[in-house]
Amino acid sequence: MDDDWGDVTPQPRQSTTATDPVGDDYGQPSQDVGSETQAAPMLFLVIGLVLAAAGIVIGVASDSLILAGGGWMLGGPLAIGSLAVFLQVDTRRRSNPWYADSSIVPWLRRGLVFLAFLAVALNAWTIANAIARGAWS
Repeated sequence: MDDDWGDVTPQPRQSTTATDPVGDDYGQPSQDVGSETQAAPMLFLVIGLVLAAAGIVIGVASDSLILAGGGWMLGGPLAIGSLAVFLQVDTRRRSNPWYADSSIVPWLRRGLVFLAFLAVALNAWTIANAIARGAWS
């Protein structure tokens, strides 16, 4: 058989699907597409909401610069980080044709962003106030 490619023999095709060694739930093995219904990973949203709420409680209850720094970390980077992990896992799960969408998830995401913003603002106020007054305790 004479072809236009010269003497190059065709190679067997390789799979173009990406494999995920981590899995969908960080440690859980990946499910085959279509094997079962998947939903949003609510655990990451709940963790973020708890962290943001803890940051708000610290911001309201304490005038300490050290505690306000901890509250800022809890309510800011850690809460938003859990939202980022949620979005990454949820996006992967949405590629499954059997994804079960929920009407409460968008509201919980918005609530998490609002609470994280509030926690950061309250603790930043306490930090700024402590620095301005020279109260470094």
